[in-house]
Amino acid sequence: MDDVDAVQASIARTMLESGDFVTARLNGIVYLEKPPLKYWLIAASFALFGPHDWAARLPVALAAVLLCWVTARFA
Repeated sequence: MDDVDAVQASIARTMLESGDFVTARLNGIVYLEKPPLKYWLIAASFALFGPHDWAARLPVALAAVLLCWVTARFA
């Protein structure tokens, strides 16, 4: 997992542990650099499958597959 994935997974894990899904925090510091949808999806994946590397990457992979399917349907 590279540093960007680790930051996103850490923020999602913090959201899940604290129950605060509105304010993204990284090491206790408010992190408002990016919109929260990706963090919410990763937190949901963690809630379903546990805090694993593959669970942090699963929402992005599913979104990529969905985008390919939508593109194929419109093409």
